[in-house]
Amino acid sequence: RTDTNSVKAVKTLTTKILESRGKSTEDAPGIHITVSAKTYYGVRHGMETLSQMITYDDLSDTLQTYSTAFVDDEPSFKHRGLLLDTSRNFMSKKVIKNIIRGMSYDKLNVFHWHITDTHSFPFYSRRVPQLSLHGSYSPKKVYNPQDIREIVEFAKLRGVRVTTRI
Repeated sequence: RTDTNSVKAVKTLTTKILESRGKSTEDAPGIHITVSAKTYYGVRHGMETLSQMITYDDLSDTLQTYSTAFVDDEPSFKHRGLLLDTSRNFMSKKVIKNIIRGMSYDKLNVFHWHITDTHSFPFYSRRVPQLSLHGSYSPKKVYNPQDIREIVEFAKLRGVRVTTRI
């Protein structure tokens, strides 16, 4: 089945690219793209594959892609992930988001976030705030609930599920 939202997104992208070149969709009648999947994440990964099939050639100032292509793809494993231990090696939100962004490019779908351990407790707990106060490497190296929500939402939009170990 075809996901109409994903097809609209590709058509919108195509239209914007053509309009930026001073052309319209009538100038490119041969463009037809269909992305279908059972879930939002399947469509999202299909769109990622599509984006990887389009390149920009700076010599000719054009976008290039295959003239004909058919991709029938599905993951070999349901769990394709990465573990990050920020209890031993604190990383900023920006770095964590860059890691998640990279995961989405490779269609990895699980980010196992090891936030706390005996070495460090950089997670701010409303119930026991002393844990991060005395357990983190420094007061600046703490993840508050808003930071964690922001990272989880950022990952979700990119098809990555966050699991934590606290």
